[in-house]
Amino acid sequence: MQIRNARPRRKEARSLFGRGLFASIPVVVGYLPVGMTFGLAAVGTGFPAWTAVLTSALVFAGASQFVLVSLLPQGLLPAVVLPLFLNLRHVVYTGIIARRIPLSRPALTLAGLTDEVFAVALQGPAEERFLQGVALGAYLAWVGGTALGAFGGAALLVGSPIEGSLVFSLTALFFVLVIPSVQEGRLRAVLWGAGIGLVFHVLGLSSLGVLAAGLATPLVLRRRR
Repeated sequence: MQIRNARPRRKEARSLFGRGLFASIPVVVGYLPVGMTFGLAAVGTGFPAWTAVLTSALVFAGASQFVLVSLLPQGLLPAVVLPLFLNLRHVVYTGIIARRIPLSRPALTLAGLTDEVFAVALQGPAEERFLQGVALGAYLAWVGGTALGAFGGAALLVGSPIEGSLVFSLTALFFVLVIPSVQEGRLRAVLWGAGIGLVFHVLGLSSLGVLAAGLATPLVLRRRR
């Protein structure tokens, strides 16, 4: 009896994982060019190509990796502390995901959480396997893009007008992922979060603004109800 019940569960889990992989396609499209740019930037800073790929495989932190490779020649302490500060927003992300999705393997599942993976996960089913599928697609695209940029992208892109625009593709991607939230009637939350983030950006505290917006927006909206 237990064997019969296990088969539908495994099939459902595979289906959710596949849906997550499919849902990660927009993230993949955005991560590949930015990952290539990181590979180019790391090699251009003097890092061997293999260390650029290893950094993406172990850190998987997007913009923080650009900060890491730019600050590492100045010392280990600033290169570690500032990226950690930039990623404080993940404290908010993991709290929201943990409340929304029952997690059987939180360390494994949440290790793949990024801004874009978080945005896609909120639009999909509240299932761990779906989130893991999205995260795996994003992870492979980021590491693969880094490898392309580190080992083969320099000859094609350095000095090209395309090079600068690749970094912006990640910002454009996240903007596109926010649109469904606006369409679902969450306009006030988007506007409050954007407003708080903008204030901190003007003050030169963009990274802190992400954390402040994530913490303050739910509190403001709850008070106004």
